[in-house]
Amino acid sequence: MNTISSSLASLQSALAESSTTNARSPAARQSRQSTSNIPVDIVQMNPAQQAQRLYYTGYTVPQIAFSLEMSIQAVNNYLRISKTSQ
Repeated sequence: MNTISSSLASLQSALAESSTTNARSPAARQSRQSTSNIPVDIVQMNPAQQAQRLYYTGYTVPQIAFSLEMSIQAVNNYLRISKTSQ
């Protein structure tokens, strides 16, 4: 149970980090706005992008499904993972 909670904590940390890396720091935003009148946009990732980012950073499909509150099949579809027939 402890590994699940520590895994969940690191997953939440990775999601928070990925969303903050898409946004500039307040100082950078203020600096850019003072030099130009172009507004700075914050990029929001869609569920497919979130699933791909988590997958490529080492999270498993069940961990991604749990954190994004979707089914494993939905994550597999986003990652284009299919079961091969034998």
